[in-house]
Amino acid sequence: QQQKVHQDPNSDLPPGPGRDTFIRVCSKCHSPSNVMANPQNQQGWEDTITKMVGFGATGTDAEFSEILGYLVKNFPAPAATSPAPAATAPTAKH
Repeated sequence: QQQKVHQDPNSDLPPGPGRDTFIRVCSKCHSPSNVMANPQNQQGWEDTITKMVGFGATGTDAEFSEILGYLVKNFPAPAATSPAPAATAPTAKH
């Protein structure tokens, strides 16, 4: 009995609803790992999907909605890092 040597090239993508649709639709033009390097908020992902459709991505509205949900859940924008509050800066005492 032979073992499968072929591994899922997308095994680093989290499982969940929309994963297979995302791989099928988006990997026609680029590696799905591109999204891992560019996490975004929901508006960012909506804009990206709209841009990809402009580049020729094809799918139904339902598929793009499913992809959007998957991306928003699994690749959210990093928490905003705000500059340190002024109170933590050294202050001169008179």
